[in-house]
Amino acid sequence: MKHILFFLLIFVSLSLHSESNLNEDNPNNHNLRNLPAPQNINIIENNGEFVLSWDPVESDIYGNPVTPDYYNIYKAEDLAQPNYTVIGTSLGHTYTLPQNIASNDIAFFKVTAYNQSTVINENLILINGGSFHNGVANVTITSFLLSKYEVTQAEYEAINGSNPAIGYGEGDDYPVYFVSWYDAVIYCNLRSMEEGYTPCYNYNNEGTDPNDWSGEFTSNNYIHTNFTCDFAANGYRLPTEMEWMYAAKGGSLTPESGYPLYSGTNNVNELVDYAWYSENNVPEGTKMVGTKQSNLLGLYDMSGNVYEFCWDINGSLSTENLSNPTGPTDGNSRINHGGGWWHTQASCQITNRYNHIPTHKNRGLGFRIAKSLD
Repeated sequence: MKHILFFLLIFVSLSLHSESNLNEDNPNNHNLRNLPAPQNINIIENNGEFVLSWDPVESDIYGNPVTPDYYNIYKAEDLAQPNYTVIGTSLGHTYTLPQNIASNDIAFFKVTAYNQSTVINENLILINGGSFHNGVANVTITSFLLSKYEVTQAEYEAINGSNPAIGYGEGDDYPVYFVSWYDAVIYCNLRSMEEGYTPCYNYNNEGTDPNDWSGEFTSNNYIHTNFTCDFAANGYRLPTEMEWMYAAKGGSLTPESGYPLYSGTNNVNELVDYAWYSENNVPEGTKMVGTKQSNLLGLYDMSGNVYEFCWDINGSLSTENLSNPTGPTDGNSRINHGGGWWHTQASCQITNRYNHIPTHKNRGLGFRIAKSLD
């Protein structure tokens, strides 16, 4: 009877989660959890059966004690291009592999822990910290959260009250464009306030509420340096340039073969599967977010669709090894990355840097939001 109840619980759990839109077929997608990945995953053969086991997760990423509601087990069909699919769920820390997929090769399997009481915003991905080479120096990045999609027109209108995106792809799930760097900063603070978080941006020591900011700064290209960012605040913000590059490359999951040239692939012939750009953009215009393949972290459209503003002021990259750099303190423009729907594959390369004055708006320039961990 206990065995029947156990499998019924598994069936109910799988049924509930299969009806959601949470994309649980990606073990690197942290939209349901802020729990670390289980450690010491092993496969033991027992009387002809292969049993996965792992250390139980006992705390969340903040160190708070927690007991996961369940664990998802994933299997990849091809390690050369690992697309993981859920093969089962466990309420404990072991799982007997079905006979048709039994294997003693641990490299094909991943396990993730889930707890409904530790939900992060479902569209935010946990980017585990680590180090990478940005082309000129080594950079260390602390863990943070990043939206798996570019900010959509529906999201922007819900906060700012209007949708500026006209003529180059329109719809709730299309990325917002015709927005300036100033517009992105205002959106971040207004959304933070709407959702009860502490806003990150302060303008000219006038506080964090954009409604209290004086002057016509949105039409002035020379006062953007009066903005400061409190990276310790838990509100929404633009990613720094190095956070953006680290996440686009795949973060701590970057393949042993090296950093990819584009977000998701190192092969230009595969770029059409990961990005909307000039060679596959018919009819011309932006496309719905998330309709191409994600990169290893579950982030979509990091290459192509629309360029994305970052926090940093434009300037030369430092040749010194740095930890969590936030860019120069003075300059005329703000960095953006990722390439756009009407430009060539070269624009989609992760390390290619672009910049615009803070008032600039165009048909293929948008942004995605980041968030520091509490």
